[in-house]
Amino acid sequence: MDAAAPQCRVVCQRFEQTGNRQRGWRGGAVGMRVLSTAGHVDHGKSALVQALTGTDPDRLAEEKRRGLTIELGYAFLDSDPPDPARRTGLVDVPGHLDFIRNMLAGLSGIDAAILVVAADDGVMPQTREHLSILNLLRVPACLPVLSKVDAVDDPEWLELVELDLADHLAQTRYADTAILRVSAQEGIGLEDLRQAIFDLPERSPEAVLDQPARLHVDRVFVRSGFGTVVTGTLSAGTLALGQTVGLQPSGLIGRIRGLQSYHETKDRCVAGARVAVNISGVSHGDVQRGDALCTEGTMVPSRLADVKVELLSDAFKGLEHNLDIMLFHGTTETIARVRLIGSQVIEPGRRGYCQLVLSEPMVLDAGDRFIVRLPSPSVTLGGGEVLDPAPDRHWKRFHTGSLERFRVLDADDFKLQLDYKIRTRPLISQSELLAQAGTEAAQWRRHLEQEIAEGRVWFLESSSGPWLVPDRTAREWWDFAEETLGEWHRTWPLRPGQPRGELLARLTGWMRRRHQVSASAPQLNAAMAAWHADNRIVADGDIVRLPDHKVKYSPEQARLTDRLTQTLEAAEFLPPNKGDVLQMLEGDQELLDHLLVSGQCVALDQDVIFLASVHRRAQEAVLRILDELGSVTMAQVRDRLPTSRKYAQALLERMDQDQLTRRDGNLRTRA
Repeated sequence: MDAAAPQCRVVCQRFEQTGNRQRGWRGGAVGMRVLSTAGHVDHGKSALVQALTGTDPDRLAEEKRRGLTIELGYAFLDSDPPDPARRTGLVDVPGHLDFIRNMLAGLSGIDAAILVVAADDGVMPQTREHLSILNLLRVPACLPVLSKVDAVDDPEWLELVELDLADHLAQTRYADTAILRVSAQEGIGLEDLRQAIFDLPERSPEAVLDQPARLHVDRVFVRSGFGTVVTGTLSAGTLALGQTVGLQPSGLIGRIRGLQSYHETKDRCVAGARVAVNISGVSHGDVQRGDALCTEGTMVPSRLADVKVELLSDAFKGLEHNLDIMLFHGTTETIARVRLIGSQVIEPGRRGYCQLVLSEPMVLDAGDRFIVRLPSPSVTLGGGEVLDPAPDRHWKRFHTGSLERFRVLDADDFKLQLDYKIRTRPLISQSELLAQAGTEAAQWRRHLEQEIAEGRVWFLESSSGPWLVPDRTAREWWDFAEETLGEWHRTWPLRPGQPRGELLARLTGWMRRRHQVSASAPQLNAAMAAWHADNRIVADGDIVRLPDHKVKYSPEQARLTDRLTQTLEAAEFLPPNKGDVLQMLEGDQELLDHLLVSGQCVALDQDVIFLASVHRRAQEAVLRILDELGSVTMAQVRDRLPTSRKYAQALLERMDQDQLTRRDGNLRTRA
C-alpha cells in the first residue's frame, strides 16, 4: 500500500465508505510482488519510482527541502491495462548512511530489489553496502539499474561503470544479472524496467497460504472513527476481515476491522502484498514500527536466538565472544550480545554459530534472515539465519552437544530439527513447540501426528494442555513408576495399592534428579491416566496398583486372621476392645489395618471393633426392634441384643451416621 500522505487519506476514506461489509475474496494478493529500491544517496531511486508509478515516494517536508529520502516511501506499479497478477508494490528506501536503519526496515518481506547506480557517479560505498545486505538477506532477485544515463555523453565511461557494477554483482548471488540503462528524466529504458519487474517470478501461493500470517509493521497511524491502522508487507499467511490477530512482542490482541491493499478494499489479503490493516481493540500508541502482526497464538517473542552468522569478507572486524552488536530483523532492531558456539572468533569472510542474547524481545522464526552491524563505528559486519527462534537456555560454548545441536538445526530438515527438539527435552508443551515452529507450524503438526501414531512420541492430554514426551523418556517414566509400585507392593503386601499423592511425589523427585525438570501434578496425572488406559496400572480413586497385585497373607498372618475371626464371631455383640484385638494379632498393626480397610472388620469408634458379619446382624436386629416398637432407646437396644451400653452406643451412633436411624433426644426411629 502506498504510504504517501494523499494516499493515506484515500485509505481512510475507503475504510469510512465501505466499513466491514463482506464482499467475498477478490483475490489480487496471490502472485503479487513487493520490491524495494537500494543504492547510494542521490543516485535517483525516488525519481525512478516516481517515473515508474507516477507517485512521489518522498512525502515529508524535510525530504522535499533537503532533496533526499529519509523515511520509507511507498507506491505501486500496475500494467496498462491493469492486471492484478502483475501489480507490484514498491518500497523506496533512503540511501544516506545516516538512515541505514530505515533502509533495512524497508527490505522486510520483499521479493526483489532494484539496485540503482547513477551512471555519472558509479559504484559508491552505499552501493556496495546495500548490495551486500541484499545478498546477506537472500533477497530472491535483484534488478541492477544504471540511472541518469542521459547525464553521461561518454559511451566508454558508461561501459566502465557497467563493468564495475557487474564485477560487484559477480561476488553475490546476482551474478550474470542483466544491467538495465535508464533515465527517469528522459524516460529512457523505463519500459524495459517495467517489463523486467513484471517478468519476475510470482510468489507461490501454496508456499504461503499454509502458513500463519505475519506482517512486520513499518507504519502506524490513527484515523478518527476507525482507530488504529498499521501497514506493512504481508510476508506469510492470510489476513481476513473479522480475524483475531496478535501483536508481538507486546502480546496485545485485536480484531481486523478493515483491510486495504493498493487502494482497494479487501475482505482477504494473502502474502505478497502491501497491506493496511485497521485493528479494533488496540490503541495506536501501543503499536510501533518493528512490531509483528500475526495469527493469534502462533509467534512467541524471545530474548534468545540460536543463529548461523556469516561475515563479509571486508568486515571491519571479526565476531568475538560477548561482543555487543546491532541486530536488524524485519522492521526492527535491537542490541544483542554474541555468545559464540564452537569457536574463539568468527573471522571476516567466515561462518559460524552463536547464540544471541537480545536486549529487547523479538519475534523471530526459524529460517528468518537478519543483518549484524556494529553500534560504533556504524558498519555492517554480516548477516545470518535464525536456527532456533526461542531456545530454552544458554548453551555451553565448547560443549560437543551444543555444537551437534547447531549442526542439526542447520541441516535444513525440519523433521530432523523437530525430532531433535523433542529428543533433547524430557517434556515439552505441544502449543509451545508449535509456536516456535512459526510459519512451519502446519508441517510440524503433521509430522508430530505421525510420530505420535507410530509411538515415537508420547502424547499427554492434561488439564494444563497437551504435552509431548519422547519415547525414550516415556519408557524411563514407566520403568520408574513400575519399580516404585512393585517396591510398594513388596513392602506393604496387605495394602490395596500406593496412594496416588505418594506416587506423584516419587515421580516428581525422580524427574528432578534424572532430567532436571519439575513435572506438574496435571502432567503426571495425565501419565497415570494413560497407563491406566493401557492396563499397565489400576488407578482406583486415590489408590494406584499394578494389575497383578493381590493381597497375600503370610502363613502366620493367615493363622492369626482365622483365630481373630473365630473369636469375634463367638463374642458376637460383646467383642474384645481394640487393644485386645491387636494383642490377638500379636501386635501386627499392618494386618489389623488391612482387615479394616478390606472391610473384614469394622471399627465403630477408636476402641470398638466388630467382625463385619456380626456388625450387619447387629444392625438388622436394631431395625427389627424399631419395626416392632416404632422407636427405641439405647437401654432397650442394650438389653435386647444383648450387649453393653458401650457397644450399644457405638452401634447406634454409626447407624445414625449411615442414616439408618434418626435420633430425637433419647429415642431413635428409622431414618
